[in-house]
Amino acid sequence: HGDTQLQPRLGIATGRVVIGEIGPGTPAAERAASGETPNLAARLQGQAKPGEIVLSDDTRKLLGESFALESLGALDLKGFPAPLQAWRVLGERTVATRFEAQHMQGLVEFIGRDSEVALLLERWALARDGEGQAVLLSGEAGIGKSRICQTLRDHLRGPLRDHLGDHLRDSPAGESVATVLLQCSPYFSSSALYPVVQHLERTAGMVAADSPEVRAEKLEQLAGTLPAAGLGCLLRLMALPDGGRPRQGGGSPQEEKVHTLEALLELLHRLSERQPVLLLVEDAHWIDPSTEEFIAQVAQRVRDTRVLLLVTCRPEYAPSWGNASQLTRHSLNRLSNKQCTALVNALTAGKALPAEVLAEIIRKTDGIPLFVEELTKTVLASGMLEDAPSGDPPGFVLRGPLSALAIPATLQDSLMARLDRLAPAKEVAQVGAVIGREFAHRLIAEVLSEMLPPKLDAALADLVRSELVFRRGTPPDATYSFKHALVRDTAYNSMLKSQRVLRHGQIAAALEHSQRDGAAAQPELLAVHHQEGGNPQKALHYWQAAGDAAMARSAVREAVTHYQAAIALLEAVQTAEPCDDVELGLRLRLGNATIQTEGFTSAYANQSFARARDLAIALDRPAELVQACAGMAASLSAAGRHGEAIAMLERFGPVELARMKPMGRVSRLVRMGYPRTWRGELTEAWSALVEARRELDNVRPEDRQPVSGADPLVAVLMHLSQNLMCRGLLSSADAYAREGLGVAEQRQHSNSRAWALYQTGLMSGLKGDLADAITRFRQALELAERYGLRAFGAIAKFCHGQPLVARGQIEDGIRLLREGYSGWITFGGRQGSTIMAAGAAAVLLHAGRRDEATEFLLAGEKTLQETEEKFQAARFLALRGRLAELDGDAAGAENAYRQAIAIAEQQGALLFSLQAATALARLCQREGCADEANAVLRPIYARFTEGFDYPDLIRARAVLEGRG
Repeated sequence: HGDTQLQPRLGIATGRVVIGEIGPGTPAAERAASGETPNLAARLQGQAKPGEIVLSDDTRKLLGESFALESLGALDLKGFPAPLQAWRVLGERTVATRFEAQHMQGLVEFIGRDSEVALLLERWALARDGEGQAVLLSGEAGIGKSRICQTLRDHLRGPLRDHLGDHLRDSPAGESVATVLLQCSPYFSSSALYPVVQHLERTAGMVAADSPEVRAEKLEQLAGTLPAAGLGCLLRLMALPDGGRPRQGGGSPQEEKVHTLEALLELLHRLSERQPVLLLVEDAHWIDPSTEEFIAQVAQRVRDTRVLLLVTCRPEYAPSWGNASQLTRHSLNRLSNKQCTALVNALTAGKALPAEVLAEIIRKTDGIPLFVEELTKTVLASGMLEDAPSGDPPGFVLRGPLSALAIPATLQDSLMARLDRLAPAKEVAQVGAVIGREFAHRLIAEVLSEMLPPKLDAALADLVRSELVFRRGTPPDATYSFKHALVRDTAYNSMLKSQRVLRHGQIAAALEHSQRDGAAAQPELLAVHHQEGGNPQKALHYWQAAGDAAMARSAVREAVTHYQAAIALLEAVQTAEPCDDVELGLRLRLGNATIQTEGFTSAYANQSFARARDLAIALDRPAELVQACAGMAASLSAAGRHGEAIAMLERFGPVELARMKPMGRVSRLVRMGYPRTWRGELTEAWSALVEARRELDNVRPEDRQPVSGADPLVAVLMHLSQNLMCRGLLSSADAYAREGLGVAEQRQHSNSRAWALYQTGLMSGLKGDLADAITRFRQALELAERYGLRAFGAIAKFCHGQPLVARGQIEDGIRLLREGYSGWITFGGRQGSTIMAAGAAAVLLHAGRRDEATEFLLAGEKTLQETEEKFQAARFLALRGRLAELDGDAAGAENAYRQAIAIAEQQGALLFSLQAATALARLCQREGCADEANAVLRPIYARFTEGFDYPDLIRARAVLEGRG
């Protein structure tokens, strides 16, 4: 009482005891433990100081790496004939990998991987000195990837105890190493940045009982002086309150994702400035696309950092970042027979197995270290062997003849035999396997609520002692993980299907009632358990929620996977109740997401939109119908089928248009405007676009939706600018482009800014300001690459090449022209490709690169012939005229120029008319027909009302004045 503080001293020993009554016949007859073990515990307690815990060596072996311990050496204890090793507990450890915790004390001798560890230590030495490295370590399941990584970590964080330490002799004394572990999981391969979130939670010290506010505070402490906007991104990533911290840029999902990755990269960079970093990505064959994007950026930037990026994977994994300059690839081979024998001897503590047993183990395991270890343990525990201490050397002998079936034939059989011997713990392992590779104590306790807590605790302890499952933390906040994915799979597959269905359903119910287990932030996990638990309706709901959440984070590839999973369940749900309305929403979502991942040419996206169109018609849903038709129109235009795209959008009558929301009408009009432009119908295109701008005034700001990936006003202004440019209203075209850029900058929308920079760059180039054009195209390209805007990236790269060629940087310019053109064909399709081909041919021909110009000219003419894209027909004819001139064919050139003028006049493309007429007038002047030249050029020039400071008009005026 009062200020009195208890300071208990504890001694803990492990072993067999005898339980019985002490003092029979007395009132205080007790059941107590007797024997050597309780005596040892009492003696160890006597060695402990107040507030300390002292352990026996057997107890220490069971703890693994869960606690930090200090050796007390061999102690002379009363009642024991020989000194006994004892350990003082210093505190609990925090471990992160499936290979740590309990496993660490159970590791057998490291065999056959010296060269791999030496390679990693060499790469570490380079990274430690500021020349960052990336290593991809691949190998089949059980080959030893995680063991190699753990061995490397041991070398980096503690005294070096074997010959491999020679590689680190030059390490600064006391140098600390930071380890960042990203553990991928098959259950979360479609959960954006799941391994990153787990690492942040672990490193920040978050526990299940923490409130969102406490978790946010811990993350803020971990982030240190990270800017408020970056911290806000991380808080939102982890579904925590951001405290009103600003969103960078316009706050679009794509921009949020980019800034989130930048915040993570900044955290890594700051950490590497303080100490060298080992960034370990385990099991990358299960990596989610967003985490892979993060790792790709690390790999590309690692060279000038103190970071070793070490990625483990199975052979089927092909990283998107596999061309990083500092990347080393290494594949692990299986162990030789000699190495397998050494591993078996290490597992038997040097006691020899019968020759026929050893031969059978080596034959069946085929050099897989995990199988060697598990099969040897199975044999030792099988009862088929008995000790032969008098042998030379001491070893084991068979109790009887070796049966052909005595030794399991596969790793799964071996693991199953070990599980079967665990009795009650087997059921716990099976339920844990249904939960996943990792499972929390609280969750499995809720699912196994029929099992008394002491029995559950005992079963979990048995699993930990068996080394099939590892534990970190202490119950009820403990987390368990299977030693290997194959262990989890074996436990899972050992269940009857009915049992699995039951358990999945129980887990889903438990997760739905527990915010602490992260269910709210991971609807895809609930979707999996409901789906496997026989509840397709709820699974469909959660798959859609997972897709929407992924799209909100711009994790588009993950979103596609989730929407596909939801659609796959429609047939099962449809038997209970019609769900056409649900399918309509899913098909629209899937179509929009697929266009972002596969481009406008995606046949799969077109199929999704076509199905959505049919559903919208059947359900009489005009708003969704126009969305579906607009999506299909984009795909049709990408294929050059502009007439079909227009016809699809023209099908709406006055009644249907009146029922549409204003934003739907805007989207329809814009989608009608640009295919008309590609067809050369500039007047009709202008009418649709002007009407779209008027209609946009009726759309409330909160109802505005992107059009062609951009802000709707910016999209309209860009199309209007292009239309005006072709019609010869150059100053107005420039004004519209700059107005659009201003809107895009104000709203800080990346797609809109990239498009507006592209269009203003075109106008600068047309005006002859090559420096400004290069600056704008470079800015557009940087934006596109930063935010993953593949379509705009291809356009910006191509357009960047044009002024470079014009300025004399021909080789660099040609490279960009080709890369940009190829990228656009891959992602954007054929729509607009004739503009690129004509532009490239014109600038290359002017630079004297006839062969390259002809290459683009032929590609553009092929598209012109095979599609309805006639927009650039006049320019291609003018280019043919120029080639004829170079060949000395004046008649052929004149004919081509006159045809170009006729087509341009028919389309209303006054600028193209002027360019062809100027070329024709020059030709006529050289041929002595100046009056004829003026007769053609003058009326065309006279129709211009603005843009007289543009080079095309300056050249035309010079020709008319006889100076051309």
